[in-house]
Amino acid sequence: MASPPPAGAIEGHLHKAGHSTFSALQSWKKRFFVLRGDALDYYDDGRSPRALKGSVDLKSGALVLDAASPECSFVVVDAGGTRYPLRASSTSEKIRWMRTLKSVVDGGDDARVRAAWAGAKTPHVSIPVGGDGAPRARERGSAADRAARKTERKAKRDAKRGSSPRPPAVGRRAYAAAAVAVVVLLWLGGWLPFRPREAAVVEAAP
Repeated sequence: MASPPPAGAIEGHLHKAGHSTFSALQSWKKRFFVLRGDALDYYDDGRSPRALKGSVDLKSGALVLDAASPECSFVVVDAGGTRYPLRASSTSEKIRWMRTLKSVVDGGDDARVRAAWAGAKTPHVSIPVGGDGAPRARERGSAADRAARKTERKAKRDAKRGSSPRPPAVGRRAYAAAAVAVVVLLWLGGWLPFRPREAAVVEAAP
């Protein structure tokens, strides 16, 4: 049996998803969590005394990830790569737990971790995850890359609306002049079917 948590310990209830091969059969069970240094212990709260069910290793290399669903959920990946889907009772509790656990993973001392738990303004970064719980890389790039992506998005919007960029006025004038020049050359060379009226009258005389 594990020793009881000290007075003033960082602790509280969270729902933990059971490890199941089929996500559709995944069940959420209420557990009592206690943070001890860089370990997050969790207990079966339905027994007296509480029975220790397991511990999450928060040493360097662990991750605290945000999750889109279900509501108020997040994922902790321990230093060994094991995923622990967790769900808080409210959004504020979710943020509180994530902020505190992130502080532990980042190597914060006891004062910083307790400040995070108390709600002090500490840096908090939520890493987006996909449907499988794997972290997605944040979109990064230089200013030129961002400008290129912005131009590409604008071109796609224009194409979707059926609009296309108009050619510049100088280009239109050049096309018109070239077309006129081609017609004149074809006429002078006799390749066009029409002829001047005077020539037609002379040839028609007996």
